[in-house]
Amino acid sequence: MMTLNIDAMTDDELATWFENAEFEDFDSVIDGKIEVALARAKALETQAQENMRRTVSLAREEGRTWQEIGDALGMTRQGAHKRFAHA
Repeated sequence: MMTLNIDAMTDDELATWFENAEFEDFDSVIDGKIEVALARAKALETQAQENMRRTVSLAREEGRTWQEIGDALGMTRQGAHKRFAHA
């Protein structure tokens, strides 16, 4: 099995790896470095959530309805409103 040295990867490379990784791929992370992978994954998740909030805010500023936003996100208008109305 080929090992993956995530410490040598840029944030963009790591983001691409996480996006395309299968569950079994995590076995290739160098022993003892899974904490680094988890921390980076969490940071990417936090960044993605902030990007989502900003994008929804922009959509609302452009006059998009909660129905349109919900449709784009694969959720109901009520779900979109509940999640993002106070963001």
